[in-house]
Amino acid sequence: MATAVKQRRGNTSEHGSFTGLEAEITVNTETKTIHVHDGSTAGGIPLAKASDVSSVATQITTADESSDAECFPVFTTDATGNLAPKTDTAFKYNANTGAVTATTFIGALTGNVTGDTSGSSGSCTGNAASADIATGALVNYGSSVDVPHDIVKNLAGKTVIYTAGSGNLVIGVPEIADMSAGKQIHFVNASGGEIQFDLNESGNSSITIDICTGAAVVNTGSDNPKIVAGGVATLISLTTNKLVMFGSGVLDT
Repeated sequence: MATAVKQRRGNTSEHGSFTGLEAEITVNTETKTIHVHDGSTAGGIPLAKASDVSSVATQITTADESSDAECFPVFTTDATGNLAPKTDTAFKYNANTGAVTATTFIGALTGNVTGDTSGSSGSCTGNAASADIATGALVNYGSSVDVPHDIVKNLAGKTVIYTAGSGNLVIGVPEIADMSAGKQIHFVNASGGEIQFDLNESGNSSITIDICTGAAVVNTGSDNPKIVAGGVATLISLTTNKLVMFGSGVLDT
């Protein structure tokens, strides 16, 4: 008969109180595993059985990272399956600041957006809940406001709000040379008074303004158009000597 060789053996408790010789092997009769000894570790080092080891890891050990300025999120090329982990140099996360860097974001934006933004908005749809006027966009000269054309010419792209308790907002229409085509200025009279556009204040009588309120368009020449009610108007420069004013409320010229 073949010679049978038996190793020293014992249950888990017995292994816990046993320190084997270096390179000695013992058998755990309770867990059915092998313990490899190093001469100093009580119980030795138990080896895993094949059934204890999955061919594909289903979990990884993670650690909190809150200071690394450049991290690369790991992703796969499919939602499920045995896949290789990958990263993208264009997709970064700053663990120190919480900032995410990517080339393009697609999908609906929900929740509140805070902080400052820069660049072009492209196109936007939907309604804004509220907005703050940018620093420098607020013009308030007291109870009766006259804003001359040499000041108005520097307000292109801004919103001018008159917040006094009463009075009219009188706007000197800038000269054509000071307001290139495509430029626009938004005016709001929060006092309930009129918004008036003084065509003659700049001394350039060749300027004409088309007034748009609803479907009506009236060319007023050198008259002084004004928005009587509503208190909101936008002045847009189209071409040389041609301005358009969009307004809310009843038109009075």
